[in-house]
Amino acid sequence: MENDSKNQTYQNQRIKNNCKYYLQGRCTYGNNCYNIHADVANKKLSPDQYQIKWVSDEDFQVDQKEIERYNIQLNVPFLQTNNNQEIILIRHGLSYYNYVSSDFYYRTGFSFSEKPSRDVYQTNPAFIDSELHPYGVLMSENCAKNLYDINISVVFISPLARALQTAFHLFKSHPNQANIKFVVLPDLTEILSKVQDISNIRKQIEIYGKVFDFSLMKNDFEENLEFWQVLNLHDEEEKNIILNRYTYENKNNQQPQSISEVILKIMNEIFPAAVEKQKNLYFRADRARNRILNYVLENKIDTTKSKIVLITHNAFIQNFTSKGISEDGYVSRGKSMVNCEMIYSSLYN
Repeated sequence: MENDSKNQTYQNQRIKNNCKYYLQGRCTYGNNCYNIHADVANKKLSPDQYQIKWVSDEDFQVDQKEIERYNIQLNVPFLQTNNNQEIILIRHGLSYYNYVSSDFYYRTGFSFSEKPSRDVYQTNPAFIDSELHPYGVLMSENCAKNLYDINISVVFISPLARALQTAFHLFKSHPNQANIKFVVLPDLTEILSKVQDISNIRKQIEIYGKVFDFSLMKNDFEENLEFWQVLNLHDEEEKNIILNRYTYENKNNQQPQSISEVILKIMNEIFPAAVEKQKNLYFRADRARNRILNYVLENKIDTTKSKIVLITHNAFIQNFTSKGISEDGYVSRGKSMVNCEMIYSSLYN
């Protein structure tokens, strides 16, 4: 009876996410589904009629109908269920890619796993290393107060733009900002799956190089920084597929293709499958945990007195909080989070 009570408490504390299985037409729970089943417009557009809406910070206005329609939560509560744990996991704020994914489904009825979405935005170069949507900036600023009273020693950040921006807006007004270390950790990057997961690392170093510590990136990859995302993969076969394709595409090519262009071409060909398999992300997440543990030891951080923050991505968090991997490679996925959600987790799993 006590366990049932605990489970019910956990369910009440969960923040509802959009049901991805419903978007794929595969949800079997119907009206009993805990997550949200997105609406579709009464007068649907054909995909070729859809126009991506880019908006400047100056012109941006909150649209209450959009917030409700797309389950955009501008003030995500921090449900501190176990503040004795050492890590605070934070998913990045809403990106332009995230926004367009919901908007495209509403206006056309096609989900993120269907071919029309591939042609409109999933392999659109405009979404390489997608930045935060103004909604994502606003939710990051709103959620910053959740961290004000917490003693934090170090913040580890994914090298992707949406995570770096989230870190900046979460901590730009933190009362103890000057005493917190901000370290970019390559292992925290999202699963290499869709266009927004492709890094534009030179741009991010140019923007955030004086704010965050990129030394781990530079030490790990030295002169191969442009290829960091491939070299950072856990699986050698996945690495070789991309690197061999890069060599092939640029053999006798008068207009050489960048590694980003090559990855995007592969994504287009294998859509909706991901370049990086879930089981390999699981091993990469485990590698990240070990690197953070080493950092804690080397810097003599007392995790009983101060917290470690990870600003990263949903698939990474699912694997970082996973209960394990079976012999056949199936990953028991852990916590799924909405944009800007924060949870406690253990460093010593």
